Amino acid sequence: MKAFLLTTSLFGLLLIGSTTVLADTIVLKDGRVIKCDTVREDGNIVRYWIGEASLTISKDKVERIERDNQKGDALSPSTRASITEDNKTSSTTESSKLKASPIKRPIIRTINGNFNIEAAEKLEAELKSNPQDKAKIEELVSILNVIAFQESQAGNIAKAKELLSRALNYQPSNLDSLIGLTNLELGEGRYTEALGHANKAVSVEPKNQLAYYYLGMAYYNLEDLPRAVDSWKAGLRLGQEVVMQTALAKAEKELARANDFSSGKNRFFNVVLEGGSANLGLESQLLVLLEESHTRLRRQFNFEPKERISAIFYTQQTFSDITRAPSWAGALNDGKLRVPIGGLTGVNAELAKTITHELAHSFVYFKSRGKCPTWLNEGLAQLMEGDLASSYRRELATIILNNPSLNLKALSGSFIRFTPEQARVAYIYSLAAVELLSEPSVNTAISILEDLSQNIDIDTSISKHTRYKDLKAFEAELNRRFTQ
Repeated sequence: MKAFLLTTSLFGLLLIGSTTVLADTIVLKDGRVIKCDTVREDGNIVRYWIGEASLTISKDKVERIERDNQKGDALSPSTRASITEDNKTSSTTESSKLKASPIKRPIIRTINGNFNIEAAEKLEAELKSNPQDKAKIEELVSILNVIAFQESQAGNIAKAKELLSRALNYQPSNLDSLIGLTNLELGEGRYTEALGHANKAVSVEPKNQLAYYYLGMAYYNLEDLPRAVDSWKAGLRLGQEVVMQTALAKAEKELARANDFSSGKNRFFNVVLEGGSANLGLESQLLVLLEESHTRLRRQFNFEPKERISAIFYTQQTFSDITRAPSWAGALNDGKLRVPIGGLTGVNAELAKTITHELAHSFVYFKSRGKCPTWLNEGLAQLMEGDLASSYRRELATIILNNPSLNLKALSGSFIRFTPEQARVAYIYSLAAVELLSEPSVNTAISILEDLSQNIDIDTSISKHTRYKDLKAFEAELNRRFTQ
């Protein structure tokens, strides 16, 4: 059976934050979450508060509300189906990924409660005649931070960053603005920029846990494990926090094995190889192979990640110890490519496919800003490595007929909880879906990634780029093709 290749989401939905633990969670139908202080249903909208800011989201986008970390009920009957009957009670445990989700909520203070660009522009105009008015500056910066948060929620990341930069022009040491920019830069893979803003945030407020957490994330993704560990230890001296403890434990485990690895780099990659000092030729071959895959994917996606990507090659045992990936996972991408290569002394065709598959996950993640459903992500990665659904035609027909609960919405979340057989079903069905979606060109699927990055829902995007009116109609055609 094929050893499937796994990706876990590098970041959850990021908020601009600095103090007080968020109490409630809004779980959206597309799998994302919003952390907030409190939330209530209000007609056709769900209204939630972060600090003093009141924000809203359409009720039809909400799956359920969870209060005070207690599991909530769906607002409407859940459409999340299981792959098989055996999977109905499966839980998702992604112990291998570092979450960049917020530890603390933002402080958002305003004088008159106006959270819109007109109010900001009015204040900016008033400040031209009195640029030293500290009260107006304080209010303006708070408003810009709130609007930036709203823009980031809507998927307008460039606008959010521009607003936060404007805020810093008025208050260069504003903690919420600094943490907000760090947050967004981490999500974009701009780790060097994030590092600069996180360091500034720590210097502004040395007792802010979130600043230390983001600082550690920046160092970790820049492959500076000692400084990542130091940052997270400093953050944990301010108080216990599970997310940071998990990140620290993983980084310490990797750091403890660092002497067993050699490292190299080129324009696009940091390469870390277990036992590499004994086989420098393999390290050179891996760098060449990675660059070839990067070049091909860069052309295909018309896009490239902003920073070097870390690619780590292990023995099978070390891979299992570090990642805690399920037994069926042939490799992992949790923001870094993690590939077990056993006793290989040179690259081969199977390793080349694995590298292309895992690297494709990085391109998908950054192209969609982390908003790609897993079925589309895994299907694209398989397509990029050269796999074809036609190889599984007979098996697909059996899968579709024997799994009436199988649907793409059920495959929007992580596959990591699946049994080997469930994983096989999920990967094959995802490949078939993306193959159909990519008719006549894979550019269709890539255009959908662009839409997702702007918070356009999958139904609207499919209607926009294909002849199908929505995901359900698309899936009906997918099933028809393989069962008739």
